Amino acid sequence: MTEKTYMMPSPPIPCRPIEINPDTCTGCNMCIEVCLHDVFMPNPDRKNIPIVLYPEECWYCGSCVEECPIDATIVMHIPLKQQLSIRWKRKESGEVFRLGMKNPPPANDKPPSGDAYKVKKTPKLIKRKLAAKSA
Repeated sequence: MTEKTYMMPSPPIPCRPIEINPDTCTGCNMCIEVCLHDVFMPNPDRKNIPIVLYPEECWYCGSCVEECPIDATIVMHIPLKQQLSIRWKRKESGEVFRLGMKNPPPANDKPPSGDAYKVKKTPKLIKRKLAAKSA
């Protein structure tokens, strides 16, 4: 195969979902590694800002912003009607969590509470348990 293959960016769109500040970006390419939708491409010139190749593919998850080691390097312009954010708050401690965060909370190891989740003991179940104990 002597034929070269090139990556071509999509045609420009009116909005820019992601902007990278070239003054503060170190070119570590962490944003490229964590992007789930392959919006970025490494810059051929080492230590330069990544290329936003497919901006329309961005789902505004914020993983690139959160993973960037330098604050305010990546700015995300979320459309007002398209804020995809799933957040929850722990009642006991007041901690706030969001989908896609760096250090997610540990899994809930407590069974659900309430009458709807309790195992109902039916007469047949009680008879089977008594029969199993006596056998």
